[in-house]
Amino acid sequence: MSLSTLRKLTLGLVVIFFTFTLGYLTGARIIEINKNRPIKVNITRETPANRQAVDFSLFWRVWDMLEANYFDKEKLVAADMVYGAISGMVQAVGDPYTAFLPPSENKVVQEDLQGNFDGIGIQIGFRGTQLAVISPLPGTPAEKAGVKAGDYIIGIKDEAKDLDRGTVGISLPEAVQAIRGPVGSRVALILLR
Repeated sequence: MSLSTLRKLTLGLVVIFFTFTLGYLTGARIIEINKNRPIKVNITRETPANRQAVDFSLFWRVWDMLEANYFDKEKLVAADMVYGAISGMVQAVGDPYTAFLPPSENKVVQEDLQGNFDGIGIQIGFRGTQLAVISPLPGTPAEKAGVKAGDYIIGIKDEAKDLDRGTVGISLPEAVQAIRGPVGSRVALILLR
């Protein structure tokens, strides 16, 4: 190989190297700039084809009327109104085992997973539309207090929570939240045999 060919080859490799490096650095810079740029997305509000029969105009009319005319506007918390609407929709299905858990009630599930709260040792469910004891667990406070399978739970009282309520219309998660409490706390169940 001649000296001029070697120089041309070296020059060609240097040009290729610098071109590649410049392209790489430019691309990396563009990616870095675009990474921090907010993304703008245009969304067209359309009713999905399978939901054409659903008309939300009544929902929004009532929402607007509440915001415009409700006398105690401090009680209008948008998130609570949405959670209430979703909860009502789920309850309309009529299945006592299907429930929507807003974040405040979902907290019970999280506390249960962390082990901070305990129950009284009963499995509960519904017999018809009434909250009932499915089974007291052996050796638990509920069994020791004489709770029996088939007992209807018609009321729940917990002084520490300032709770005294009946169980008509209660959901299973609401009942669990009302009955559970910190270890050593007391709750009173009003039962019907």
